[in-house]
Amino acid sequence: MDALRGRPFDKLRVTLVRAGGVGKIKSLPKPWNLTLAYRFTQCGRSAAVLRWGAMSIARFAVNRRVAVSMLALAIVVLGIFALPRLPVALLPNFTPPVVTVTVTYPNVGPEQMEALVTRPIENAVSRVNGIELINSTSQLGQSTISAQFYYGTNLDTAAVDVQQQVDQIRSQLPNDPNLQQPQIAKFDSNSLPVVRFYVTDPNIPLRDLGDLFANQLSDEFASVDGVANVIVSQDQTRAFMIEPDANKLAAYGLTLNQIIGRVQQENLNLPAGIIQVGPNEYQVRANALLATASEISDLVLAVKNGSVVRIGTVAKVADSIQEVRTYERLNGKNAVGVVIDAQPNANIVATAIGTYRKIDQIQARYPGMKIGVVFDQKGFILEAINALEH
Repeated sequence: MDALRGRPFDKLRVTLVRAGGVGKIKSLPKPWNLTLAYRFTQCGRSAAVLRWGAMSIARFAVNRRVAVSMLALAIVVLGIFALPRLPVALLPNFTPPVVTVTVTYPNVGPEQMEALVTRPIENAVSRVNGIELINSTSQLGQSTISAQFYYGTNLDTAAVDVQQQVDQIRSQLPNDPNLQQPQIAKFDSNSLPVVRFYVTDPNIPLRDLGDLFANQLSDEFASVDGVANVIVSQDQTRAFMIEPDANKLAAYGLTLNQIIGRVQQENLNLPAGIIQVGPNEYQVRANALLATASEISDLVLAVKNGSVVRIGTVAKVADSIQEVRTYERLNGKNAVGVVIDAQPNANIVATAIGTYRKIDQIQARYPGMKIGVVFDQKGFILEAINALEH
């Protein structure tokens, strides 16, 4: 090799033989025909292979310049088209193994909620396999039990097991029509609303404004791409108030239960069968829902001494609102609250932009309506992205 030092090589080929780790250097420049055998270590063999692979990529890039340029251009073009379609969210899409049981029991104190509802459900849920921790909260009219499972637990199966255990102890809960059915829910990382806003309009009563959003405008927001749910909260809900006169009831020999039962009997919307006309069939419904206060007043309660006694005879009926227990205000004015939730894999930024467009359309139709946004994920996400870029 000392004799070769300083002389140019016109060709050098390296051959690695794995068996025995023997390598040969052949085809040295003439007139020398030298074969040098040497043993590589494992590290030496890996380094030689890496150098050979790098030289092959570099040689291909030099010899196929047009092909490499077209490949790089294709990657850039695909990236440009894919970038706007990437989902953008404030948090990664993850699902902690948590199942929550919520029970509503109106006007019941926290101590009674714990004794009558929370403890029986807590004992039932604790029998489910894979639970790591159970937390429960009892407050006025509501009980919440959260079961945290070990990571790796199938949350769908766990939710079904929790539902089955709760159903088994349903008979142990109070037999009260005011007690609502337990609600089973899995924890969702996307439960944070996309947009929360409040609505005021001096030209529309608050009760009618809430009905407008609950029955009509909420469907328009639900049609926005990426929206999963629209929640409308309102302080004033329409209700027919019946105020009986105790003296008149006693005079006619009537009771409150008779008034309640009569209203329930008449306020119905039930299927009434099918009518066949020739080759066609038509479904018939008995729609007898009470729509006005006068309809309730005209309901017949009884016949006393040949005279008809109606509800309006013994009670005052008014088209009013339910008892107000909570208040929502925007800049000191009573308002209707609206929450927009996104689908699990939706683009949060695009969903928020679509929601703002729908808000602009609604404000154009109702000039007196003021919509104030109090929470928006889009701003946080864009600020976080800008911070990463800079």
